[in-house]
Order: sequence, then C-alpha cells, then structure tokens
Amino acid sequence: MSNTVRRYALLCLLAFPLGLLMAVTTGKIAGRVVDSETGLSLAGANIIVEGTMIGSASDSKGEYFILDVSPGVYTIRAEVIGYKILVHKKIRVMVDLTTKLDFALTQTMIEGEEVVVTAERPLIQKDLTGSRNIITADQLADIPVEDIEDVVNLTAGFINGHARGGRDGEVVYQLDGVSTMDPVTGAFDSDVPELAVEEISVITSGFSAEFSNAQSGIVNIVMKEGSNTYAGKLRYKTSDFGDFESHQFNEEEGVYEPTSGFSDMHRLKNLEFSFGGPTPLLGKSSTFNVSGEIYNDEGRLPNNYDHTYTLGGKVVFYPFANDKISFSGLYSIGDRGNYSHLWSRTSDEDILPQYEPIETDPDPLDSWYGNGLLDTEDANGNGILDDNEDLNFNGILDSEDLNNDGALTKYDMLEHLMTYDVSSYNISGTWAHTITDKSFIKLQVGVYRTYMKYNVEENINEDANHDGVLDLEWDRNGNGILDIDEDLNHNGVWDYEDLNGNGVLDDTDIDMFTDNDNNDIVDQSELAEEDSVAFVAVGGNPDRLNMPWEDLPFGSAKDSDGFFIYGTGAGYYRLRWNEDDKLTYSAKLMYNNQINTNHYLQLGLEGTRWDIFDHDVDLASGGNVYGQNIGTRDDWGQEGQDKISPFSYGLFAEDKMEFEEFIVNLGVRYDYFDPKWDKYPADLTDPVVDTNVGGEVKNPQNVEGKSYFSPRLGVAFPISQRSRFYFNYGKMFQLPIMAFLYQNINWDFSGAFPMVGNPDIKPETTIYYEIGLEYQMGLHSKLKAVGFYKDIKGLTDTKRYFYTSSNYYTIRYNIDYGKIQGLELTLEKRLSNYFGGSINYTYSIAVGKSSSSSQNYSLTWAGTIIPKEESYLDWDQRHTLTSNIYFRVGGQERPPFGLGFFRHIGTNIIVQYGSGLPYSPPQRTRETDINTMRRLPTYNVDLSLEKKFDLGSVLLSAFVWVNNLTDRKNITGIADVEWYQLYGDTNQDGVVDAEDKYEEVLRAARGKYNDPRYNSEGRTIRFGIALDF
Repeated sequence: MSNTVRRYALLCLLAFPLGLLMAVTTGKIAGRVVDSETGLSLAGANIIVEGTMIGSASDSKGEYFILDVSPGVYTIRAEVIGYKILVHKKIRVMVDLTTKLDFALTQTMIEGEEVVVTAERPLIQKDLTGSRNIITADQLADIPVEDIEDVVNLTAGFINGHARGGRDGEVVYQLDGVSTMDPVTGAFDSDVPELAVEEISVITSGFSAEFSNAQSGIVNIVMKEGSNTYAGKLRYKTSDFGDFESHQFNEEEGVYEPTSGFSDMHRLKNLEFSFGGPTPLLGKSSTFNVSGEIYNDEGRLPNNYDHTYTLGGKVVFYPFANDKISFSGLYSIGDRGNYSHLWSRTSDEDILPQYEPIETDPDPLDSWYGNGLLDTEDANGNGILDDNEDLNFNGILDSEDLNNDGALTKYDMLEHLMTYDVSSYNISGTWAHTITDKSFIKLQVGVYRTYMKYNVEENINEDANHDGVLDLEWDRNGNGILDIDEDLNHNGVWDYEDLNGNGVLDDTDIDMFTDNDNNDIVDQSELAEEDSVAFVAVGGNPDRLNMPWEDLPFGSAKDSDGFFIYGTGAGYYRLRWNEDDKLTYSAKLMYNNQINTNHYLQLGLEGTRWDIFDHDVDLASGGNVYGQNIGTRDDWGQEGQDKISPFSYGLFAEDKMEFEEFIVNLGVRYDYFDPKWDKYPADLTDPVVDTNVGGEVKNPQNVEGKSYFSPRLGVAFPISQRSRFYFNYGKMFQLPIMAFLYQNINWDFSGAFPMVGNPDIKPETTIYYEIGLEYQMGLHSKLKAVGFYKDIKGLTDTKRYFYTSSNYYTIRYNIDYGKIQGLELTLEKRLSNYFGGSINYTYSIAVGKSSSSSQNYSLTWAGTIIPKEESYLDWDQRHTLTSNIYFRVGGQERPPFGLGFFRHIGTNIIVQYGSGLPYSPPQRTRETDINTMRRLPTYNVDLSLEKKFDLGSVLLSAFVWVNNLTDRKNITGIADVEWYQLYGDTNQDGVVDAEDKYEEVLRAARGKYNDPRYNSEGRTIRFGIALDF
C-alpha cells in the first residue's frame, strides 16, 4: 500500500462523525524575527517546531504566527540565509495562550552554524485575562496524589471539589476537549491515568466564549502526543507487602486496622504505563502515545474496594502539508464496593441464642452459644415441630441453620450492600486544515459514554429448601401454619411458585434462572406482564399477572445496639437495582484567523445530543417504591418509556486583541436547549389522570426549548515588564443535571412523598466579576492577588404542589440563589537554588438560599418550616491555605555540600489548612437554624521523596509517598449533631471548639455508633519504582 493511499484511508477513518462537546486544546506561538545588530525586521525567516510538521515564515514586519500547537515542551528553530540558525529549547506551549518567542539572528558567512539557547517561560503571562492554573506533566508526576480531582483541589479557589463557592457539578472536566461529565448525575466519570496527561488547565474565571454549560470552573485535560523518537515510562506503587491477614475495628480510635504486618487496609497495587513515538509504517508523518493503568485498592474500610482498569491513547497524523488529524480515546472499566457502618458486622450462626434466634442478641450464657454444633429444636430431625420440642413456646421450629444449608455459617453483612459495575469511554477525532499561515478551520467530533449498574444480591434467589425450585416463601417447619418469620411480604399467605394455582409445582415455560431484566440477578421481577402467569397461594386463583416489586420481601433485623444481623435473610441495605447508560454525541466546527498583528478571531458552531437510558427500582423503608423506566435499548429485555434524546446547539464568536498597552478578550455565545419532551402536564396542580397512583399525565403538553446569550469580557494591562493588572466579567449558564429534568418522569405517585423532575426547568445562571494583579519579584518569584464576586440565580431546589386537598408532590424548580465573594493570594517561586513552590491563600464568603438541590424537600419531609433567609453554604470555608514546596537536585547540577548522593533527588511537601466548615445545631422547634455553628479547623501534610539512578538509556526511580504525614485525624462530618454537642463539649461551655479535648471531639463526631467515616484517614505509606526509557 502506498503512503498516499494509507494516508487517505486513515483520513477517512478519523473523519467519520463521532460527535461530542469539545473545547480548545491547543495554543499559539508568536513573535518577531530581527537582525541582532540593527534591530531591523527579517522577512522570509523559517520558524520550525522540531519533531513536528508545523512551522511558519516571518512576514515583511518580521512577525510570524504558528497556530494550533498542541501543549507541551518544544525545540523551535529560526533560519534564514546569511544568518546563524538560532535554536530555542524548552519552549512550553499552553492551551489557549500565546507563547511569545522572538528571534534575534546574527549574520554569518558559515552556512548551517547554530546558536542554541535554553529558554525559561515568563513568570507573567501577559495575554491571560482570567484566573487559570496550569499543571504540567512534570509537575503532576511529583505531586503525591493519585486522583486528578485531588490535584485540582490543590489549586486556589477549590474546597472539596467546589470552585469559588459553587455547588457540586458546576465544574466541568474535559479530556482532549471532550466533556467527561455524566449528564444525569453531573459527576466526573472518567479515570484518567496520570501518565497519559500532558497538561491540566484549571479555569475559574475569565472564560472564553468557546466554553458553555459550566458555572464555576473548567478543568481541561490534554493527553500526551508522541514525539519523533520512542520513549516511555512504567510506574508501580503499592502498600501491599504480602503480610495482610485480616482486620479488626479499633473501638477507641474508630478505625479499622490490620491484625498483623506492615500492609495497610488499602493493600494498594497500582501499575501505570505510557509509551509513544513514530507510528509504525507511517514514518515521520504520524506519532502515537498509548497509556494505561491497573488500579486495585481494597479501600480504607472493609468492602470499600475500587478495582479499575484503564487504557487510552492518541494518534496524530499529517496526511498532507496543510492538514493535521488527531484521534484520541480512553476506556475505563471498574467494579466497586460499598461500606455502611451499621452493616459492618458478621452474623455467626454458632453464637445465635436458643430462643428466637432470628431476632435477638447473642448470649454467652445460652447453651447454644459458641459450642461448635448446629443447634436446633428439631431434636429428631424429622423437619417438623414435635411435642416438647418448642423450647420457647412460640410455635416456630427455631434453628441456628438460618439458610438451611445443613452447616454453621457466618454472614458478612457488608455483602448485603449494593455492588457497582461502572465503565466509560470517550473517543474524539479532530481535523485541522491550514488555509493560510494565519488561518485554519477545525472540525472536532466525538462520543462519550458512561455506564453504571448496581444492585443487591437478593436472598430470594436462594433455593432455601433445596427442592430445586426457586420458592419465594415456604413452610420451613412443616407445621402447615404460616409462621410470622415465613410470611416475608406480610400478605397472610405463602407465596409459592405455583404459577397456575393448581397446588402442584408444575413445569413452566418461564425460565426462573434467566436474568430477563438484565440486573445480573435472577429475581422475582423476571416475571413481566407478557408472561401471563401469577404468584398465588397453593390452591388459590391467580389474582395478578406478575409479582410486583412492592410485594417483594423487604425488612431487616437488628441486634440491641443497632447493628444489622442476618435475621431471615431478607434484610438488605436497600432492595434496589439500577442500570443506566448515557451517550453524549456532539460536533464542533471552528474558524480561526490571525487577521493581523492585533486581532485573533475565533468563530464556532457546535451541537450536542444525548441518549439517556435509565432503569431503576428502589424499595425504600416503609414499603415505598421509587424508580423510573426511561429509554429503550436493543439488549434490554423489556420495553421502556419513550426515548429521551434532548439536544442543544451553540454559536460563539471571540476576538482576542493584543496590543503593547493592553490585551482584550471580547466574546459572546448563543445557546439553545430542547428537552424533547411532550408529556408535561398543562396544570401542575392537576397533573395526572389517577391521583391515587399517578403514572399517566393529564393533558400532556410539549415543553418548549430555551435559548440564552452569554457575553464575556476580559482585559489585561501590562503595567511593566514585571507586572500586570486585569479584570473580567462574564455570564455563564449551566443546564441542571438531567436527573432534575427526567426524574420519575412517569409521574408515579405510589410511594410516599413523591418527587418528579421538571423538563421545563431553566438553566442556572452565574454572573461573575474579577480583578487581579500580578507582580514579579526578582528573577524567580511572583505574587498574585485576585478579588472575585459571583451572583448566582436560578439554582435548582424543589417546590411543592397539592393535587388534592391533602396530597402533594414535589417538583424540581429554579428557586434558589446565592452570592460568593472572596480574595485569593498566591506566592509562586520557580525552581532555583534547589527549591521552588507555591503558597495559595483564599478568603471567601459563600451564602445562599440552600446548599442542596433537595433542601426544601428534606425540610418539608421532616416537618420543618422552610427558611426564607440566606445561610452559609455547607462548603463556606472562611480561610483556606495550600502550599506545595519542592526541593530538586538535577543530574548535572553541583549537589549540595558536594555530595554526589544528592544528585537526582527530590521531595515535595504539601500542606493544607482549612478553617471550620459550618453545620446546623440540633433542631428544637419547627424553625431551624441552618449552618450557624462551625466545626474545628483541619490540616494535613503530604510528603513525597524520590531518588533517581541514571542507568544510561534508562532512568530508574525509587520513591515513597506519605499521605497525612503527621497522622492527624480531621473531622469530615458529624454523624449525629445531638451526640456531637453532648459529648464533644468537654469543658461544658455550651460550644464545641478548639478549647475542648480534641480526641473526645473526634469521637463525638463519629456519633453513637462510632462510625469511622466521619474522621479522616490516618497516615498511609506507598512505596514505588519507576522506569523512564
């Protein structure tokens, strides 16, 4: 196959529409070429980015522009006949910013003579008109954190995922321009290996008009591209040293601890790799980079495991001189467990009491207790309760053999919690065509999918009486009487699998061992309407066509101190199953033109469509059933509701004006969103045909689409070569997560306190203002001060509607608001004299109508009056301080004290401090005080230490990460406010504060049941090695 044919084939493959919301992922290099002696402009100089196929030529003014450059570190050369070639090394290009690079060439008579200069990035980025923190691949490798979100939380303005006071879900994560947010939940659902990342750009203000649907922040992650030489990295870290036997709960400290060895509870095993270079068979016209990760973490707490496997890559191809095609993808799959403290005990049949073993606590004085025998009242083993065998006269054949397996069994109650299977992938393709040296068009397409399935392992699947039939209920003791512990759904009859009601267990066409509802469990819900069969008592008549979810056995048993035990086996955290599958398609077309030296124009058009599939059933306490049945899919065994396929499109224009005296970013965008829903009730006070159960909308109407404009303005004034002042203003809209639009969209009123979504909800709005000042101090340091204010309107909460005189439902509504204001101070020092780092301090005030999108619902459910005044938001942290100080000695530097051991050694120390977050005091009346009290401050220290060994073509590294170096336990929440106030106030002064005994306050926060989730984790240590080649 010829190279031309091969290039056309790859071009056709990558240009195939894949569709997805994307954002800018490239930067620009610009400068001037002059004669070093005269200062006169040099026209016709060739400026080449080495290792790529991109470059430019200087015009009559000596100016040049290289557009659409991927982020990274480059070597750039300028050459013209009669002058020495000038090479600048270590030039870093950053997303959406201009890298200024001038060339002063020296005349020569010797052709090909080179001058090499190693450049340093300016501390003051003059064209930046907003707040942006950039983390490079080198910086990311040195930070002792394992998660991209944890890295983002180290930047100024972030508090536990909240950017400058915004709610959860208001920060949008993008990978190579593709939004990786779950459209239904608003969560960041991709696992991105750190070795795959070239740059992370964190934007909290001064948003380009290209960005939409993000109120508080954008995190733009760009994957690595390959270079013209092969290179790679392999890294492994672990906290599992093979000596872990089991764990135990330390009641005093409220933590789980290994019973032996040096391993911790996590037993982490984490392998990462990255490899790239020229694409085989395509020569210098293409490069690739592939990366992956295996992440196995058993969790800080039992059953809280996370097993995730990720593979991704990126291919760049230059099929023709003026065309660049890139293709990137990432696939992640994982399974995760859950921890609930009250479900954390093990039920042991051998320590159950003699009387009523299902319901009461073990008693060491009981004759059945811990004797190693399978005790039962059935003394003669005939399976029925004979005379004188009923020791406690309750009419039930009591036995330790709760699951009827003929042996003593231990039940780990954590296995009764939900398990989660998750996966996601994103695929994106970009085609850029250079029209002239100063203009190009770009088409970006892609698809993002996120999938999750979770459920409990229902005990009703067990063949409890070993008759080969999946019975729902059966006569355990053979007494012919329906005992209380046998009537699992409390309907007064045995529910057999006598499907035809003839009193005989006949064969049936229904395969009770086929998972028809695709929830990984064969359960009673397999019988759909079309099966035309019935669950009835022996000898009865069919009274329904299927066993409805609300009739499934549900209940639980507790011991006297409130922890759950096995009981009948019908006790589960929640009888629930869910499968959701969300696909996001979109495409973007952009035109970019460097019109002249001062104006860089960007125009764009984009469209997005979502396909949403969500099947969920939840049996809550009290017999209430909640759920939804949205969308259809080819492999789904039952018909769902109408397909949910909302769409949006947007137009934007922006002019970046760069002058010596000032820089202006002026932009505007228009967005339109259509929920594509035509079953919205005409009257919200009379929404359904049957008010008893709902399910059918009355007088359904079509929901109209929404449109909105977003102006953006940013201005920067370089005061001098060492300082600049800037300000920006903008209006950002964000669609509420689609759970708020389509929740319970069938308007099911069968459960208590029904809540429905609202497809007619409007976008949430934030208007932001910011001013900033940067000043360079000396050669290597700068100070930045930023003031910001945000006015937020139309936040989602709930509103109550009465559809009868006494019954109401709750609907999502744009009813909340808030305002945020603050000051950020950042001191940054570039690496010199072996050390560098940054210190960020934020002072902020975050107030609003509510912290939660369901606060009104929760307060109404509790019988509390909904307050009308604003309160401090849950994440209102007045003072936040984060520092990252690092020490580095390179391989070529003179080491400290002249000791060679210190070559190739480095360490990072991360210190975080936060003043106390607010909480609400105990409620004494129907009026509640929200967030009027403060928890204690928190702080944490993380440390990494690395030593490298140069082995020629391979660089070997050994490192250790220590998280929570000081083993400080912080309060992460309050389990029970009454308990916290009572036992945390050790000095009895009426308030829990720093004057109380800290260890007692920590324990009080864990509540009555000593739940360890309300204290942060203690010290953990990871050891690792890495190979760079």
